[in-house]
Amino acid sequence: TTVWSRLVGLLGTPDLARSEVVVLAPCSAVHGVGLRMCIGAAFIDRHGMVRRVVDPLPRLGARVDEAVMVIEAATGVLADVRPGPPRGPRKPRPPGVAPPPVLLPQWMGGPGR
Repeated sequence: TTVWSRLVGLLGTPDLARSEVVVLAPCSAVHGVGLRMCIGAAFIDRHGMVRRVVDPLPRLGARVDEAVMVIEAATGVLADVRPGPPRGPRKPRPPGVAPPPVLLPQWMGGPGR
């Protein structure tokens, strides 16, 4: 995304359909000032873990410092998405060991639960 497209965001766009999402990356904070519609937001960290879901998003927005990506959707679409388990201190991953796969919810084309 460009700085301009991120600044404008959803302003002046038609309401999101329940099958549409907007992915903002890099991003750790969003707001709903000036939007006609109510939206929800899921904040994703660098490991692909959902850190927080705010649905509906307050007009003044929300921020998650650990987030590197935000998924915005129509209000209610993210209602079943839950943050991942609490994280403790992480051990460094040995060289050559791949990170665990990111499991997407069914509405994003993943296998669901």
